[in-house]
Amino acid sequence: MTANNEDTKIITRLELVPFSFSLNIKHLTQRQAKILLLKLRREYECQEYELPEEIKRYYNLTTYLNYVCRNVDEAKLCNKEALEMDPEGIVALGNKAWMLHRENNSNEDLNELVNIIEKVEALCSNREKFLVAKSEIAYSYARFGIMYYKQAESMYQEVLMQVTDEDKLPTVLWQYGCGLLNRRILAQKIYGFKENVLEHNERIARAADLLFKVAKNGTSDRLMARAWAELGNLTFAQKGNPKWKTLIPADLKFTSPDQMFEFAVATNNKISDIPVLEQCANHFKRIRKYDECKRLLRNALSGKKSSRAYQWLAEVLKIQFMVKIKPTKGPLNLIPDCAETREILQIYDAAIETQQNFTVMGHKGKFLMEMGKIMEAVDVFENLYSLVNTTEIQPEECDHNVKVFCQIYLAKCLLRLSSDEETITYAKDLLRFAIEMTVSVQRKSRLYRNGTDNQSPTTSSLTKSELDDHELPKLSKLLKDAVEEMRKLIQKGEKTKESKFDEIALCALTHDPDRVFELCREIERMNIDTGDQLKFAQVLIQNGNFGKGLFHLNQMIICGTWPQEMNEFAIGAHVDGAMHALKNDDLDLTGARLRAAFDLKFPKEDSTTRRDNLDIFLIANECKRDSTWKLQEEFCHLTKLEIASCFDIIQAGLILKSIEKSIEQSSIIAILLGEGDLTNPDPESKYFQWLVDSVRLMQMNCKEQKVLIAITLSDLIMIPSCLKNVSRLVLIEPIQNKQEWMHAFFRQTLLK
Repeated sequence: MTANNEDTKIITRLELVPFSFSLNIKHLTQRQAKILLLKLRREYECQEYELPEEIKRYYNLTTYLNYVCRNVDEAKLCNKEALEMDPEGIVALGNKAWMLHRENNSNEDLNELVNIIEKVEALCSNREKFLVAKSEIAYSYARFGIMYYKQAESMYQEVLMQVTDEDKLPTVLWQYGCGLLNRRILAQKIYGFKENVLEHNERIARAADLLFKVAKNGTSDRLMARAWAELGNLTFAQKGNPKWKTLIPADLKFTSPDQMFEFAVATNNKISDIPVLEQCANHFKRIRKYDECKRLLRNALSGKKSSRAYQWLAEVLKIQFMVKIKPTKGPLNLIPDCAETREILQIYDAAIETQQNFTVMGHKGKFLMEMGKIMEAVDVFENLYSLVNTTEIQPEECDHNVKVFCQIYLAKCLLRLSSDEETITYAKDLLRFAIEMTVSVQRKSRLYRNGTDNQSPTTSSLTKSELDDHELPKLSKLLKDAVEEMRKLIQKGEKTKESKFDEIALCALTHDPDRVFELCREIERMNIDTGDQLKFAQVLIQNGNFGKGLFHLNQMIICGTWPQEMNEFAIGAHVDGAMHALKNDDLDLTGARLRAAFDLKFPKEDSTTRRDNLDIFLIANECKRDSTWKLQEEFCHLTKLEIASCFDIIQAGLILKSIEKSIEQSSIIAILLGEGDLTNPDPESKYFQWLVDSVRLMQMNCKEQKVLIAITLSDLIMIPSCLKNVSRLVLIEPIQNKQEWMHAFFRQTLLK
């Protein structure tokens, strides 16, 4: 047996060992990994990790992230740093074992792998070292974002429950991590975090208890200051709750959350931790104590530079300046160009220079626009728009709000500079993109909150603005702004067919079906040419009026004016129309629309490739299964390629987990194949396709039916290509002896 096969068996011994490559993050993309890696590096460079335990877990997590990003050499360097800090670290050793398994095949590497596995297994019996490793995995989950908060918090709780007073462990660090997670979970009201009143109150009490322990008994001033700041955020959020004071220990006579932020500032004065100062400044900003906020931000910036601190300082100065000039604002409502406004612009520039912050760039552009410096504002927004659309790995701050904000204000600036047709068209496109993006984000967020989205959260491109309760209102405000600008543009122009189509698109996006219907009636009364008819058909179909939309579409197809490049749209429109009819239990109309889609997809003259489209079958996900099978059988009759049709139905059955129908079709194939060329080694042949489908059926089905198919398969397994590929499907080695292979086959598939 090769070294590669041997180390694969050895690596399975790591299954119960906590290490970074055991993280259950199935759908982590390289982009997500790169964003987190950039953030961790930034924190490390800013010396935010003080305790040895924090630095060690930084190296272990960056080992994993670098490996995911294909930076194998960098991953090995991080792993080496982690092992130098702690040669007996379970996570670091587990990471090294995994990388050896993936990267090397020599006997020397295999021996090293065996030694590491044995060492890790021995270390796992040491309770304290095992708890340290588990806490690192909890920390890693916490860093992967809000969809993993509960998983991380649960793991921290599990670790803390096993800690005793005699243990020499970084318990305070774990208490802070667990308390922080509880506080952040409370701040989110999204799908997955819904809790009843009792669970909610228990989480509040748990967060307060853990954070007070850290604030009073922390092992470092920085940790204590951060705990006080988090307690301030927790109690401020609960201020409307009449029982919020019960969260505070009896020996602490606090009457306001402000006092906790003051404690955080006092503790922080010894070390000047920027995140603590930023949190405290943000609190004083929201309660409108602007002078205290400015003082804290200037203190933060007197040491290390922080883009966020610069951003907040500019915002506070702008708020105070706007209050000051309000009575004397000019007739054009422009902000005057003076020393105060120039200072604000300088602070924006300092923030951008410190770190490429897209949010700050947007604020600077808007401020220039408010000052009447339109050309400078256009330069800022065009630069920002280019960066947003071309930067592969964007800063954390670049969420949907920034993109939408940029599109809207770039359109506004361009319209102030020029009113020519080209500028208006470009501005309309920008506003349309902004509206479409905002509506899409709101819909996705609504589905998550209602628990009706079938997608896994990790597979969706979720961003801060899609999930954060504080960001969504901003997005709604931007949507309103974009819609108003678009309406102004439409109303300014002539009342043509094009303007009506623009308004229909706007009304459809903003869910105004009555106005869409009214505009469609107006267009119908006009003389419309071929191009207009195409656009009109698209508008009707996209707004759910399948009857009229498909009528216009089919008229164009009959007259020969339908553009061939639009065939995919026509097929999709007929399938969507069929689905709509099926939901209304109109099987005749459903069949007619599916036949039209079928004819477009597979032209009648092309009889050799004419067969059912699997996408058409998948409408069963949206409708009653019995009706769907009737339609599928009807299509089988239409194809006149019975074997191919049976294959399609098996595939649909596999997807829909309708075993009985798939078994029936499999039996039909067995009869239709008859005395075919069983020696055909081509893996693309019908025989091989049948074998693959049959094996999948066996893996889904009950034992009795598996046996029936296995008996039929027994006549085919000696075909070399079939034997090899079916073996691969059921994860057994190819065995030339028929009887031995059948025994292995039954063990792998029938006895599961």
